[in-house]
Amino acid sequence: MTYTTNQIVRMIKDYQMNVKVVAKLRKEYIEDVCGANISQYGIEATMPKPQGQTSDPILREVQRLMKQDTVIAKYEAKVRYIQNRWDRITDEKQAMIFNMVLSGVGYDKIAKTVELSAQRIHQIINEIAEILKD
Repeated sequence: MTYTTNQIVRMIKDYQMNVKVVAKLRKEYIEDVCGANISQYGIEATMPKPQGQTSDPILREVQRLMKQDTVIAKYEAKVRYIQNRWDRITDEKQAMIFNMVLSGVGYDKIAKTVELSAQRIHQIINEIAEILKD
């Protein structure tokens, strides 16, 4: 997929969160897929089901897991997009700033660390996004 510079900047800023979301969703997905489903017993199993929906709980659970798989794939694609292109950054200062942003460090703290303004950090991140853009 082709992304705009602004979308890439957003992916860079959200990288740490996206990695955590992928890990959490993948863990839940594996637990759901590998875990046992609880069947209905007793009176609940014989009660009429609402009309207009699939009454098969297993099918509904599979549909939910398929949607979750799609969400995981979306987040993984964003993470992979950044990971597959970070070797394009050859400037040492850009690489340092880029890695700090990927680690979740805020612009103000980065600015103090590298002795630049937060506005300049924002400009450098935009330059990096242009480098990562296809």
